[in-house]
Amino acid sequence: MKLFKDRQSAGKLLANRLKDFRADLVLGIPRGGVV
Repeated sequence: MKLFKDRQSAGKLLANRLKDFRADLVLGIPRGGVV
């Protein structure tokens, strides 16, 4: 199922984004482009 696979990879991408964002928040280093 291609749709499921695409949604799965999208979820993974989102999770990675969130992890990076939270890591930056913890470090207190705002990254350019992240609001």
